[in-house]
Parts: sequence; C-alpha cells; structure tokens
Amino acid sequence: MKFYPLLFENETKLSMDNIPEGEYKKILKKYLGGKIILDPTTDEIIYVDDKSYRTPINNWEQILDLHSSKQKFLIEFLQDIFNEKDIELNVSEIINNKKENIKKEKEKERGKAKTWVPYEIPEFPRLGIKYKDFWEYQLEKYKDNIEEEKEKIIKRETKKINIKDDEKRELTLKIPSSLNIFFKENGKEKEWKSFISNIEKSGLSTIGFINNLFTYMAAVVEEKTTPGMVYRPTSMKLKLNTPEEEDKWKEDMLEYIGKYTTKTIPEINDNVYKNEVLNKGTFLSTLFITEPKGVGRGEVLMAYILQNAKFAGGAEAYDVTANGLTYELKDYSDAAGSSIRLGTHGKVTRFGWWDSIISTIKLTRKIRNNIGDKKLKVILGNYFFRVWDLVSTRDSYLKRPKSVGSAIEAGELNMSRLETLKLFYMLSHELILKGTWDEEKEEYLYKINVEDDFINKDDLKQIKEIKEIEYVNDPLKLIKDLNTIGKEYNDEALNVDYFMVFLKHKMVIDKPEKFVFSTISQAAVKIKHVDSKKQTKTTADKAFEKWEQSKTQPFIRIYRQMLGSIYESFYLTLD
Repeated sequence: MKFYPLLFENETKLSMDNIPEGEYKKILKKYLGGKIILDPTTDEIIYVDDKSYRTPINNWEQILDLHSSKQKFLIEFLQDIFNEKDIELNVSEIINNKKENIKKEKEKERGKAKTWVPYEIPEFPRLGIKYKDFWEYQLEKYKDNIEEEKEKIIKRETKKINIKDDEKRELTLKIPSSLNIFFKENGKEKEWKSFISNIEKSGLSTIGFINNLFTYMAAVVEEKTTPGMVYRPTSMKLKLNTPEEEDKWKEDMLEYIGKYTTKTIPEINDNVYKNEVLNKGTFLSTLFITEPKGVGRGEVLMAYILQNAKFAGGAEAYDVTANGLTYELKDYSDAAGSSIRLGTHGKVTRFGWWDSIISTIKLTRKIRNNIGDKKLKVILGNYFFRVWDLVSTRDSYLKRPKSVGSAIEAGELNMSRLETLKLFYMLSHELILKGTWDEEKEEYLYKINVEDDFINKDDLKQIKEIKEIEYVNDPLKLIKDLNTIGKEYNDEALNVDYFMVFLKHKMVIDKPEKFVFSTISQAAVKIKHVDSKKQTKTTADKAFEKWEQSKTQPFIRIYRQMLGSIYESFYLTLD
C-alpha cells in the first residue's frame, strides 16, 4: 500500500517541495484515523494511531474504539467484505445493538432498565482481515477526494513560490545615494560595492526584498526614521525610536560590513552573537531575520559580514560561498536543544548502518518466531531475553515507549533505544564468543544443559545466525559509524565545507565531520556538534570495553556495576 505514489503522481511538475509532509498526513487522517507513521524505507503506512498494518480486524469492539466520525468507514469496509463473501450480517445494526447493550448495562448498574434483555451479538467472522486491507480500501475508495485535496495544496504551494507582482517589476537594486555616500565617506566603499555585487547576482525575488531593507537603512543614515516608519523583514515589526538607536545602527553598519574572513568567522565572539545577532532591533538582528524568497535565515547576514560571501542558490546543498569555501546554514536559534536535522540529504536510507539495523530487527523476529519465547528465554537468560524482546517486538512504541523494533520501523531512534540496541549487539557478541554465563558456577558454559532435549541443535544453530550481523561481530563499530555521519553526509558530492549553525546561545561553525549522531526522528538523522575533548560514549560502550579486557565475568554484570547510582533517562532498566 504505497502512500506517496497515490499523492504524488504530479510531483515532478513542481519545482519546489510540493506538498509538505504534514499536509499529506492531514489528508489521510480524514479517511484513516489519527496519527500516521510511515516506513522510512518503503514509504508504506505501518501505523495509524496504535494499529499496525499487521494488526488483525477480528472483533466488533475495534469499530467502537474509533472516533465516532471514523466508525462509519470501518463499518462500510466490513459490510462490503461480508457482502462479497455472502455473509449475511448487517454491520451497522450490530454496532448500534452493541452500543445499546453498553448503554443499558450502565443504566442497570444505576438501578434502571431492570427488564432489559440484551441484543444477541453474532460472533465476528474469522476472515483474516488486517488493518492494511482496510487502509487500502479507504485510499482506493476516496482516491478522487484525495486527488482533489492534493490539487488544492499544490495550487496553494505554487502560489507561495510565485514572485509577487511588485517584486517582478523590481529588476534592479534601488540603492539610495545617501548609502553610497555614507560608506564612501567612512572608508567602506570597497566592502559596500562587494556586497552590492553579490546581491545583484542573487535573483529577482531577493532584489525586491533587499530594496526595502536599503530604504530603511537610508532613512537611518539620513536620520529620517520616525515612530511610524516600519520595516518588516518577517512578520515582526521593527522600528527605531531614539537617536541613540539610530547611531548604534550606523556604527554597526560600518563595523560589520565585510568584517570577517573565512578564517576569522568561526571565531565570532559569543557576545556579538548574543547581544547583536539575537538581540531584536539591532542592525545585525535585522539582517539575520531578513529572508527574501528562496533565501534562508542568516544568509543575508553572512553576505554582509563575511568577505566575498555569495548566495549559492537552491540547486546546491550549501547556502553561502566565500573564497572557494561552502557553508550550509541551519537556524535553530528558537530551539531549546542543540540537535540539528540533516534535512533532505539526511534520510536514514542513505546510510549503510541503517540497513544493518533493519536487518537486525528482521533477523531477531525470525529467530524468535522459529524458536519460541520459552526456549529463547532458557538460551539467553532473563536479562538478555528482555533486551531481545524490546528489539524484536512489534508492539507499538507509542504504547510501549521502550520498544525498539516498531520505533525503528517508523524511523525513530532516541538515546534510550540506541542504548538498548547496543546492549543487544554486545550481549549477542558475548553469547557467540563465550556461551552462556552460569551464575552458580561463576563461569561461562559452552553447552546448555537442558533436560529431555528441550533445546536441540537446530535451535542453537538458528541462534548463531546472529553472527551474520555486522555489529554483533564488532559492537563498538556501531557508535563509530554513527559518529562519522558528518563525513558520510558529504560523500555524495554535496561539497559542504562547513556547517554554520545558529543556536539559542551560540553560533557553531565547523566541518561536517565534527558533528556526530544525536537521534533519528521521522526517518531523518539529527546530529550535534561535539568538542573533541568531550566524551560521547555511554555506559554500554565503556562496559563493553572493560569486558573485552578481562572476559572473566559477564558483560551485564559489568554494565550494572558501572551504571551504579547513575541515573539517565535513556538507560535500560534491567531490574
């Protein structure tokens, strides 16, 4: 059941992002229900609310569990199925009778409806229907409605990217003569002309927007700003109210134009960033939030303060170039955390380690299904079985937050699930290399002694299939691979020399390889900048390194000892 092809038959006709992901899901929600989660690899719908595509539809209560506005959809679907198979059941009547039974039962509890005789509810037919069948039915039945809503969104998005009529007419920069005189008289003519030259090459929509900025700058220079004069770089109104504010603007216009080189820009003073760039009303803040069509936040600022800076244009992964170096700008100045999304080029399916993780989930499920939980628990022991359970389970992570399998299928991997995944690889490595740990004998056993041949050679042979997984053979390689994401990101000839990240409290400019894995959300990788002196290892990594050195006691014991009194929300509770 492909979600995207249904909505995107005409996607190549648009030149931008077409339909935002949130809009796609809003359309589907009308016909499928609540929160929709897609498989990041195949783009198929795998969850709607807490229902997996594999979940069977096998009882009448599942209709009642839906919101009243969505119950009719499942009723219609089931009625069509029953009619097709000549099953003489009226689904709508059955559901109404169940509702009446529930209502009267409550009345009886309150001493009413004492003579009420409940409707007899027929058994739900066993037909092997799954939610996937229901979703496919809905998408096909309401295809025309979906197409119609899709077209509305496409028209709206197309309208957004059309340049306004007044911007189309502005084919050249309108540079007030007072600005030319101002920069020339103050010894900044060369820097000013360089800035103008770069702006002129940036496109028509940018020019129309920048002319508005120049008009305001000229008013400051000419000391003609008034309380009623407003410049709107975004939806925020900006106005200077005092001569002191105007003087500060003029000082900053001169001080910061072409102030930084590609060598000095990474060393931009934190005070400048906090007090000027993020301080609303200042000149640098105004440049920062000025976003012409097709230009991201911060690009106009960099074009002004960075020598020889030019806009790269939408066709490139990077945003700004200067003296042969490229910069990809990312604005997180309004975000509380320090993690940043890699965007289009950061989809998990681009990275080889993701394939290994997906293979892990599939293999653990296969082994578990073939051997069964009872035998698996004996072979692995309680602790390892709990970890295996979390990795292989199909339980919705929305209801069981520590579930790894279903979360990874939905493109979600936080620190808690990553720690569980590491534990799985490390415990698997220990099992394959050393066997199982006997608590009484305080030693590893290479054979599992079970009475009556409960566990046979085939069971153990299947367990050994986990040796096929790359990270079982080298568990520490997972974190190494994750922490080379920045380098991998650039391997597709994206040619990004530096990430320039605007955070809430600081500005970070560094090479992509200096950014490491943070989390995965909505099938996109998030990264964070890590100082080379800081530790990125978790307790699992440290415990495994210690285990490798001695191998005289079980890994899980070392892990728990090292965990000690440490409390972090992402650590797996084993007790």
